[in-house]
Amino acid sequence: MRTVLQIPMNRSVRLKANSLASEMGFSSLQELMRVVLNQLLKKELVLSIQKPHNLSNKSKLRYQQMDNDFKQGEKIEEASSVSELMSQLKNDD
Repeated sequence: MRTVLQIPMNRSVRLKANSLASEMGFSSLQELMRVVLNQLLKKELVLSIQKPHNLSNKSKLRYQQMDNDFKQGEKIEEASSVSELMSQLKNDD
């Protein structure tokens, strides 16, 4: 048997929440709420309320460049063993 849960809220809150749910990969705010409630029922929900970390402009530029490099297949190394990976990490400047 299905039931409907209604949550009164301001229209602006609903629009912002719907947009954020979409950014998080959910098809709708309803889907997000179903996932949250199901995780809660399984006692698998981890709730953490924190302010988001804001990156400096220098860090943002660095990560944008890294993202561009990955997309273009540049500056990517492969390792066939843990020791080879550790060697690459130690020699990385």
